[in-house]
Amino acid sequence: MDNYLQWITDAWNDLDKDLIAGSFKSCGITVAIDGSEDDPISCFKPNGAVPEAASKLLQARNDEMVAQLLDEIDLGEDEKSKDYESDASIEINDINEN
Repeated sequence: MDNYLQWITDAWNDLDKDLIAGSFKSCGITVAIDGSEDDPISCFKPNGAVPEAASKLLQARNDEMVAQLLDEIDLGEDEKSKDYESDASIEINDINEN
């Protein structure tokens, strides 16, 4: 048993680290959540199992990004503060008064 384990360890250590990383990326296992490493994913290639999935994944990422941006922006902010002067108008009025 120890001989087999040593053989496996030696074989693993002889592999190029970029080859190992590339094999994970081609399966979609990556730390790049922004889609920058989606091109090597095998099943997304034109002759892959689901070539249309790449565009669907991109659309889902874009939808998520838009949703996050909309959460950050308070679309009702103008409605809440319509009775108040903006800071810009106050500054302009102060300048005009001097």
